[in-house]
Amino acid sequence: MLTRHSIGVALTRIGVDWKIVGDPFSVRMMRAATAPLVEASASIVAGDVQSGLAALSRENLGSALSRGIAETATFAGAAMERLRARLPSSEIDETLARVGELQTAALETWNRHEARVSGFLRGVGVVSLRPPAENGAAVGRDACDASLLLSGLARTLVRDTSLAVPLERLAVAIAEWRDLVARCADALAADDGLRASYVRKRALRVLTAALVVGAVIAGAWIQLDRLASRRRVDAALAHPDPCAAEAIPARDLDRASDEGRRAHAARLVECEAARARAAEEAARRALAARVEAGCDALAARVESDGRLGPEDEGLLGPKAALARRVAAGALKPADLAITEADVEWGCPHQARRLWLAAARAAARSGEAWAKAERVSAALKTALLAEKIGLSETAETALSLRSDTIAKSALFGGDPATVATAKDLCEVQTTLSPHPAGWCKALLATLGRTAQPR
Repeated sequence: MLTRHSIGVALTRIGVDWKIVGDPFSVRMMRAATAPLVEASASIVAGDVQSGLAALSRENLGSALSRGIAETATFAGAAMERLRARLPSSEIDETLARVGELQTAALETWNRHEARVSGFLRGVGVVSLRPPAENGAAVGRDACDASLLLSGLARTLVRDTSLAVPLERLAVAIAEWRDLVARCADALAADDGLRASYVRKRALRVLTAALVVGAVIAGAWIQLDRLASRRRVDAALAHPDPCAAEAIPARDLDRASDEGRRAHAARLVECEAARARAAEEAARRALAARVEAGCDALAARVESDGRLGPEDEGLLGPKAALARRVAAGALKPADLAITEADVEWGCPHQARRLWLAAARAAARSGEAWAKAERVSAALKTALLAEKIGLSETAETALSLRSDTIAKSALFGGDPATVATAKDLCEVQTTLSPHPAGWCKALLATLGRTAQPR
């Protein structure tokens, strides 16, 4: 992609110092309207002929001319329609149409033959396309003209008429377009009405500046009186504490700017919000302290087989029933399937104590083991890891329960009974030093069944 920098580098490499000097109207017109020609020249000099031809499209040239007219109109303070009326619109349209047709044909032809001639051009060198200086003269502005470069390229490829002819025709058309743009620029430069518009614009600017200076001087005295008040307001508003805005006197606030008054109102809102946040934070900390104290007390009561108080009921909510059974050491058979999630009672810092209290309660709950159907892996792991032994009642109940179900499973039990018996027998043989007889037989039978034949 070509940038202003790359174009400048390309022009410098071919020894051109491109400076447009002349009437300010023609300067702006030529600078904008010939931009595609400069871009095309830079591309061709850089060896990218395809991009150079693409830059010479009818759309690019027309847009550049319109941009030149617009910039000149803005500079002069005149309407674009007035400038367009001074230009030969019919000739512009005809020339653009002719350039567009020849550019399209040249680009299509180049695209078809580019691969064939690219190696040749690399050997010859694109800089050689510049026309030689005559009589030792320095290379001038025309050396970077797109039409001259295209003509030089056509001469280089003169033996390939399929390429040389379209390039030469386009070079002639581009030269005509360049001359037409120059005539348009000269026409605008010779327009006395355009110069008058520019003078009026400058005079209006001078008058506007004088009025502004007068207004500034007239209002300086008033502003000095307000300055001290506004500084006090700004100092109060810049204070780290937003509540400092409450101390601004009404007289200073009346002299504050609209922005200062809006900032004052915003700081008052911030003050109220800060106070509300402080109160909320204090309440949150107080609540957290109460909850933490309540959790400590709850854990202590659960661990010591105590009764739950009303404050515990409020903390536990619907989980209070399970907590009461844990505290009493009287779990139900279904409670043996509990996990740590079931004893998350809003006390994360006491979760471990409460879970171990639940495990110890399970070890004491003989009635639960007498009717047990399933024991969670988490409870079994806790009992083993913490070396929590079953009470005598619980151990006896588990042995009887597992032995009875194991016997039923061995003598024609359904799959559900076999699964329950297996689960309980595994728990019983793990937790009890005296494995039940039927459990050993069931586990041995299941182990043989699982072995591959």
